[in-house]
Amino acid sequence: MEKVNIHKRGTCKGTLTRMKNKLTPDYIKECSSQMLSLMEERIRTCFGEYEQLNSVIGDDEDPTETEECFFHCIELIRCAISDRNRVGDGQVRTNITSSKVKLPDVQIKPFDGNYLEYRPFIEMFTALIHNDTMTDDVQKLFYLRSYLKGEPYDFIKNLPVVGTSYVEALTILKNRYDNTCRIIYEHIFCLFDLAGMEGYSNASSLRQLISQVKQNIAALKNLGEAVDQWDNVMVCLLIRKIDSESSKAYYLQHNNNAKPTLSEFLTFLEQRAFALESMEGKRETQSVSMPRKLQVSNVVVKEAKCLYCGKLKHKVFACPAFMLATIDERLKFVNRNSLCKICLNSHKGRLSFISSAKTVNKAIIPYCTNLVIKIP
Repeated sequence: MEKVNIHKRGTCKGTLTRMKNKLTPDYIKECSSQMLSLMEERIRTCFGEYEQLNSVIGDDEDPTETEECFFHCIELIRCAISDRNRVGDGQVRTNITSSKVKLPDVQIKPFDGNYLEYRPFIEMFTALIHNDTMTDDVQKLFYLRSYLKGEPYDFIKNLPVVGTSYVEALTILKNRYDNTCRIIYEHIFCLFDLAGMEGYSNASSLRQLISQVKQNIAALKNLGEAVDQWDNVMVCLLIRKIDSESSKAYYLQHNNNAKPTLSEFLTFLEQRAFALESMEGKRETQSVSMPRKLQVSNVVVKEAKCLYCGKLKHKVFACPAFMLATIDERLKFVNRNSLCKICLNSHKGRLSFISSAKTVNKAIIPYCTNLVIKIP
């Protein structure tokens, strides 16, 4: 008996494969709508027999390939019938009449079990797939499974691919993840777990904090929470998240006798972020348009040998031999080599004179332009 069922199952698989290969664009174009409807009925019947035989045999055969073949055939037939009905009724597709520009496809983000993402996911799925009257429940189940991963997919992966399983899958997901109390707690956890700012804040970090607070507060308000009464708690929480300079600036401008509000505090953060953003842009503009000027001193440091003894380790004013010479010998050496009598170097600058106003007799003191002399 088992061999007979295995043979029948193989026949059903062969029929589905043959139908898939037969549904080419040219063949669909030549077929009438009635013929396509009969083929759809035949494909559904054959796939139903396949699933029934597969459950009776109970072996480890993977039905994924056969399911994909079935869905592919149904999709081709339903699209062809839908296009013919629209043209026959004199209707033009919405994307042609509304705009000549092709709009990008709307992508549904896969759901992985995050409580905060369940309601956005199910609302998007309902709008794009669940409310589509041209798609039957078997196709909707196939699409639903394709948008689930992780734990949600494990909950419904063993459901049989039949129309009634679609409603059952939606019920399972709703009972598991549509938990209002848990969703509220997750939003509150997000507010308490906001990253604190260390050191000086910048415009991007403040804007990110503002965005996260507004998103979670709006979500909590939509869930029926009285967030309008949380001002004191939220302001106290957020002050501990921002940097010390921003906190100090808020306390300086806030009236101590007035009750703080979350709206006022977020407005302060937005104004501060705008100010920091403007200052950052100004600094970048100045760094590009006004390059830093290099200050070059008059003294050029280079390795030069001593003119008196010929060694490289020192200059004339630090030469031991020059210090041991007599005053007359030193003057003759300086005049012969045209050296400065102040710094004992060779340069073209002339001697200048400066008067010391602090001295009693206001002495006039010569100094060299290559030296910086501080007169007390």
